[in-house]
Amino acid sequence: MEITSNTYLSLLQIASKMAGFTLGEADLLRRAVSKKQKDVLEKEKVHFVKGAQRKGYHEKTANEIYELIVRFANYGFNRSHAVAYSMIAYQLAYLKANYPLYFMAALLTSSIGNTGKILQYIQELKQMNIELSPPSINQSHYFFRVEKNKIRYSLVAIKGIGGNVMREILKARNQKKFEDLFDFCIRVSPKIMNRKVMEMLIYSGSFDEFGEDRATLLASIDVAIQHAQLVHPEDEEQNDLFSEDDFFFKPKYVEVEPLKVEDKLALEKDALGFYLSDHPVSIYKHHQAALQTTPINEMELNKKQRSIVYITELSAIRTKKGEPMAFIQLSDQSGDVQGVVFPIVFKKYQDLLTPGEMVYLEGKCEERNGNKQLVIQIVESMGTIVQSLPKKEHKLFIKVMNEEKMLNQKVKLLSIMRDFPGNTPVIIHYEETGKNIVLNEEYKISPSKECIAELSALLGAEQVILAE
Repeated sequence: MEITSNTYLSLLQIASKMAGFTLGEADLLRRAVSKKQKDVLEKEKVHFVKGAQRKGYHEKTANEIYELIVRFANYGFNRSHAVAYSMIAYQLAYLKANYPLYFMAALLTSSIGNTGKILQYIQELKQMNIELSPPSINQSHYFFRVEKNKIRYSLVAIKGIGGNVMREILKARNQKKFEDLFDFCIRVSPKIMNRKVMEMLIYSGSFDEFGEDRATLLASIDVAIQHAQLVHPEDEEQNDLFSEDDFFFKPKYVEVEPLKVEDKLALEKDALGFYLSDHPVSIYKHHQAALQTTPINEMELNKKQRSIVYITELSAIRTKKGEPMAFIQLSDQSGDVQGVVFPIVFKKYQDLLTPGEMVYLEGKCEERNGNKQLVIQIVESMGTIVQSLPKKEHKLFIKVMNEEKMLNQKVKLLSIMRDFPGNTPVIIHYEETGKNIVLNEEYKISPSKECIAELSALLGAEQVILAE
């Protein structure tokens, strides 16, 4: 036979000339090979061998040839497709290597609506040391865009923010940037911007640049909407005397207690599908080395794992024997994984397995339905684990939104520090910029319970963190 090509065409020729297949039958075989339909390939084997024997070929030879056809199904690919895909792969690799910021921004934009893919690419950004800036009402666009050496999060990637909302925001923003929540409500049509959309923007951190805690922004939505209705009763165009900004007194924000970190992050996850600004587990990251823990996305199959995780969901069920067990959803900064707690372990640790709790786990990573699953063997509360670790030099972190907020509390804060002198350094962490400021030696403190209590009363318990 003169069959020298190594494409699917040669497969048609082999089936036709060697086994006597009609072109229609040969094409069915080709289709089974291209789609890797093993059940069809197994069925056609008998047909092929018998046809080859009728053509005078030995049964052993026919079987060997057919085995080569089946093996080809495992890796064979249409040559014209292979050339096209290889060219695309080369071009994409070139862009990623030479223009990583723009490449990753385009990749993220193409994944809007697919939370899993966006989270996957965010993990890759971290590996590439590319910073992803949070969504901003004054900076974000339809797409993920490059800003200097960072990528700015898209507003459209926030839950509930569609094209109509984005167009309305851009229309108003093109005139000038939004100054605060009240300015935003005045300038963006209430026909498009309803309460639910505003909540999602706040949850996501898009209004953080206004310098107010998200709890305050949420509490002020009704006041802002009422103020906008007063300025524009019929949502009229801003072109008359009564639409001048300085004609109406601007209301004040409704001051409320700041959101707890875990509540803030839970709402952020509702809006984005994952934690972006931080993760509840991050407050224990300085213990990871001592505990030899592994991030979720680095867990290896069939190996024992240790991890610090946040319990997001728990589903308790009963086995056929009536024994309680549970499936739990776990997360950390790197991703999510399902955990399974069998009856004996569940009975021992069920008091610790509560949604919203951070725990230390030990278990074996296995595969179930193509996904990783952690079979949990040991559970400990993080409070117990931290107390059991060797004591090291502490540092006191004080988290504030920005420098303006710091100025408002500076006098009282310094007064408390002077009342509790000691050897523990104090670090001010500005959440808006991520900047850390280490205070002078004279402000080192003794972090007693009384000291921490006074600082927490001033700033909020979640803003004061004593770390090693």
